Amino acid sequence: MLGAISPKIAPLGLKLDSFVIENISLPEEVEKAMDRRTSMGVVGDMNRYAQFQSAEAIRDAANNPSGGAGLGAGMGAGMAMGQMMHNAFQQPAPQQAAPQQAAVPCVSCQKPIAPGSRFCPECGAAQQKAAPVCKACNAPLNEGAKFCPACGEQQ
Repeated sequence: MLGAISPKIAPLGLKLDSFVIENISLPEEVEKAMDRRTSMGVVGDMNRYAQFQSAEAIRDAANNPSGGAGLGAGMGAGMAMGQMMHNAFQQPAPQQAAPQQAAVPCVSCQKPIAPGSRFCPECGAAQQKAAPVCKACNAPLNEGAKFCPACGEQQ
């Protein structure tokens, strides 16, 4: 950049050793837009930013001495904003944790283990009970059966 400027000022008898740009002024509208965009990025939550902007707009409308022309619109916006603010500051209802099932005893060592465990963490025994069978004929029985459905023998 220095090389481009030096030849233009040399005929005037000036020599440029350094050239520093300290500030570039932007139009006011552009600066305001950049400030708004930056503040939106800092806020992060766009819903809260929109609520904040609405609150500022209502405050500005209340300070505007324009008479009653915008009274109805202002009241409607105020009521809507009140509802939005109420909803925004409500604490979400805590979700209840699913009730945990009670521990069940190991089929081998009787230590409590988590329901649905396939093996006992204490003794390593498989947790699937062997299906009951008849004492006389070894036919499969339903849990708690008092008589064998195949041979009729009392269990």
